[in-house]
Amino acid sequence: MALIKYIHCKPLRAKIAESLDQYPWSSHQAYFTKTERSEFLDTDLVLRMFSENKGRARKQYALFMNDGATVKQEDVYATIDQRLLGDERFVEKVVKKHEGEIKK
Repeated sequence: MALIKYIHCKPLRAKIAESLDQYPWSSHQAYFTKTERSEFLDTDLVLRMFSENKGRARKQYALFMNDGATVKQEDVYATIDQRLLGDERFVEKVVKKHEGEIKK
C-alpha cells in the first residue's frame, strides 16, 4: 500500500501537479471512480487490499490517499536482507528455497 501511495503521489513530489486529480497520466482516478481508462487497467488487486466490496474499496482507497500521511522513499525500499528486496516472510521463503545459492 505504501508503494501505491508513493507512485501515485510522485507528480505532487515532483511539483508537476498541485493535486492528484490534475495529473492526467496517472491511474489514480481509476482506483476510486470508473473512468474511460478503467477498461485498460486492472485495479482489482489494489482495491482488494482495501476491501472485497469494490464500492467500499474505492472509498477506502480515496481515504488512504487523502489521509495526509506521506510515504518516503526509504519506506518503499526498506530491506530485511540487503541481497533481497521484500518483507521478512518473503526473504525467509527465498532463502529457504535457495539455500546456499544466494551470494552476497
